[in-house]
Amino acid sequence: MRRLLLIAVATAALAAAGCGPAPSPLAPLSGVTQVSAGPGHACAVLAGGAVKCRGDNEYGRLGSPLVSAPGYIDVPVPVNGLTGATQVVTGGWHTCALLTGGGVRCWGLGYSGQLGNGTNQSSSTPVSVVGLTGVTQLAAAGDATCALLSDGTVQCWGANGVTTSTTPVAVSGVSGATQITTQCAVVTAGAVKCWGENNFGQLGDGTTTPRAAAVDVVGVTGATSVAGPGTNCAVLAAGTVKCWGFGRQGQMGNGTNSDANPIPVDVTGLSGVTNLAALGDVCALLGTGGIRCWGGNSFGELGDGTTTDRNVPVAVVGITNAAQVAPTCATLTDTTVRCWGPNSKGQLGDGTYLSSSVPRTVLQGL
Repeated sequence: MRRLLLIAVATAALAAAGCGPAPSPLAPLSGVTQVSAGPGHACAVLAGGAVKCRGDNEYGRLGSPLVSAPGYIDVPVPVNGLTGATQVVTGGWHTCALLTGGGVRCWGLGYSGQLGNGTNQSSSTPVSVVGLTGVTQLAAAGDATCALLSDGTVQCWGANGVTTSTTPVAVSGVSGATQITTQCAVVTAGAVKCWGENNFGQLGDGTTTPRAAAVDVVGVTGATSVAGPGTNCAVLAAGTVKCWGFGRQGQMGNGTNSDANPIPVDVTGLSGVTNLAALGDVCALLGTGGIRCWGGNSFGELGDGTTTDRNVPVAVVGITNAAQVAPTCATLTDTTVRCWGPNSKGQLGDGTYLSSSVPRTVLQGL
């Protein structure tokens, strides 16, 4: 799809070939409390609970009447009629938001039931997920969405390669969960349980057998958070990281490039990690405010100034005050956002369509 031309509100056109992006008249996006980035679009929650998204609007996943579907835009636009958001998550072609009070609304592609409203219909405006209350955290990836409930159980909807549902269903074998992805959960005492596809050992149970019910990840204790899916990694209490699953581009972070890794391995040279994000590459937020990434880097997803895959962690250039990490994006302590990596659909939100191997500032947009 050709880029969306919104001359009155978008940034200046790209400069002549070889001259880089033209300067933008827009100020940086600020007041951001949380960000999420998918393979073609990204979104941010603002102070006050509004949500803004940018990038590819195929299937209406930006949720904005200011962008036609299909179409795309290189600066953030507001999600239509959405207020009171505390978290936003981006899947492959859909988006969901957790609202104050524990309800959930989703928009975008609905073919696999990933909007959770009992249909397979797509929607360019947010629709309510049926039957969910008391949600404390969301996760989305591909065609799947999951919710952590206040009682420590997990419910998922959409498709995870093993099961499909248009409404939330409980994940069997999970209780006492404290943090989730669409494939794994940290549970009581820091153990990790995973479910779903397992062709690359992404369940970490020593096999490549898919599981409809959650199984224990072997050798992981004291976990504080987990990131994934596909390549799954956990932060341990000591601030170190273990990874398992798909590792062809170095996602294990231990100097290897093996496809399947059904047993968790230690990531090389990492300490002081507080959180993780994973989407074809893995990034770790350090307690110092820096970020280190490893894995696939074809479009600069590691933010190290190169497009070379890395099988050990490398520092993201110029990030020293990060407060939150998402795949290819970071929220800074000053509430602005910087992103890096692929940008053919404007998903970096910097007013250009040029990919970048170093972080760029997300602009205010509309």
